[in-house]
Amino acid sequence: MTTKHKYLKVSRVFVNTVIYFQVPVDQVDAANSQFSTFEDENPGCHTAWVSGQGLGLGVAIDWADRAHVGY
Repeated sequence: MTTKHKYLKVSRVFVNTVIYFQVPVDQVDAANSQFSTFEDENPGCHTAWVSGQGLGLGVAIDWADRAHVGY
């Protein structure tokens, strides 16, 4: 089975928020680039690639729609 998406977990600890982005595999480099300095610019926050298992439908935001949540 070929994976079509990866899942990027973005946490904002100070507002107790976690957002998951569903990133097409051909956009992983763009996601890495966009969030390369996120942790340095936002102390206490972090990003991580996760498996996406257990997220359920509708939990992850499509990478193309990231502007709708401020990214």
